[in-house]
Order: sequence, then C-alpha cells, then structure tokens
Amino acid sequence: MTGPEPVRGRPQETALSLVVAEADSVVADFRRRYLAATVAKRVPPHVTLLYPFATADAVDGGLISSLEELYASVRPFDFELARVGRFDAHVWLAPEPLDHFVELIRLTYENFPEYPAYGGEFAGSEPTPHLTIGGAGERTDIAALASIAERELGGSLPLPCVARTVSLLEEQPDGTWAKRAELPLGGR
Repeated sequence: MTGPEPVRGRPQETALSLVVAEADSVVADFRRRYLAATVAKRVPPHVTLLYPFATADAVDGGLISSLEELYASVRPFDFELARVGRFDAHVWLAPEPLDHFVELIRLTYENFPEYPAYGGEFAGSEPTPHLTIGGAGERTDIAALASIAERELGGSLPLPCVARTVSLLEEQPDGTWAKRAELPLGGR
C-alpha cells in the first residue's frame, strides 16, 4: 500500500461528517484490509453528511459559526450500526434509525445548496446514510466482501452509538484528512 498523494493543482477539500468513534474498535482491522487508501488518508469511520463541502481556503470563522448555529438546532441522538449493506462497489454498516440521519443530511443540503452532494451525482435520489467499511477490489468482488463483513463483523452488531457532534473534516496538503472543527449537536 502506498501513502496518500499530496494535493497539487487543486484546492483542498472539506466534508461534513458524523464521525463514529464507537465503530473504530470494531471496524479498524476490516477497514485497514478493505479500505486501505481511505485509512492511509486518516479518514475516521464516519457517516457523510455533505461531501464535497467548501474548499479549505473558503472556510472561515463566519462559516464555522453558521455551521455551529445550524447544528445547535439538532439534538444529540442515540443510534446503532445495525447491519451490513452494500452498493455496487462498497460495503457499509447501516445506522439506524435512519430518519435522524436523513433529516440531518437534508438539513445540511438545504442550508448549503451551493455544494451539491457528491458533485450532484445522486441528485434527486433519497440519501442512503452509511458508514463505509470496504471497497471491492481486484481480489474480492462486492458479494464476497459483504459475506466476509457479515462473518467478521456481524457478531458485533448492532453496535450502540451516540451522535453528539458533526465534524468538519479537511484535506491536508499531504493528502491526509484531519478534523478542522467539531460542531456540537444541540449547541454548547
């Protein structure tokens, strides 16, 4: 495995995510094996709310204050990572109940329409909140990877978690990611 590529010729990106620290002990080894490039970039286990968000150089105190105000209107909530799911190329854990996540994603989209999620790739479709744990590769197809995830992680599910903050994650010049700000749900 090689390390992340430094950012050159484009602005550094940011994302709004709900980092799920409780998941790390359960999924860390699996992510290292099946999501190696993301792990090498130091992206923590998370449920994405909005990516890409503002470029890193566009984030200032005013924008962070707007985010704090927005998320202060949302109460912290309990959830669990309940089951293994899959897309065409990724395996993930499903956070439940979904409605909290869908509402949080919609709130974020509605307040920042200038940043279409995933560049507008899924415009018009319902969000599917998920915590990605692996990607299909040359050696493993997605059905096999989902089966491996069920076998290795299923006994740890459902995993109880609590959503307390939204993280503003920022791409660093070396290609890794770091938390730029923690935005408390329900305010300070």
